[in-house]
Amino acid sequence: MHKRPWQRRESVGSRDMTGASKILVILIVVFALLGAAATGGYLALSSGGKKEKPEEVERLPLGTFVVNLRPGGGFNYLKVTIGLEVRGHAPKNGGEGKKGGLAGVVEEHKLELSDVVVSTLTGKTFTEMHTPEGKQQLRSELMARMNQRLKMTGVRVTQVFFAEFVAQ
Repeated sequence: MHKRPWQRRESVGSRDMTGASKILVILIVVFALLGAAATGGYLALSSGGKKEKPEEVERLPLGTFVVNLRPGGGFNYLKVTIGLEVRGHAPKNGGEGKKGGLAGVVEEHKLELSDVVVSTLTGKTFTEMHTPEGKQQLRSELMARMNQRLKMTGVRVTQVFFAEFVAQ
């Protein structure tokens, strides 16, 4: 039986070509893997190799405050219960007998934060605070002043909540 020219198989050199192709493919794969490994190593080292842990968020009660208001708003006293939302990176261990985390930082600075609340509220009249806009302005002022006191702790106040707001 006679084969047609386009169906002929030449066995001479075809085996060498297949072996050379396999070696070439293997070399390409090896260089690609080395390049990927080098890129990954560079990226890991350039970022310091550290992954930044996400900030913690907690909502904590600060307390109930009864203060004398500045004269001129029709009411003399204000009773307000305040809660805080705080964010940041706080130490896990607060030491012997102390709370850790964000709650520990807030507890450690509670006197300072309470002073901010009392000094801010006593400088206001009820007229300045009784509207929704007035309460929002008060929240913003309290947050700014509290964050000023907490700036070296790695913790910041992101929300101030009024759980109770009663004037007499």
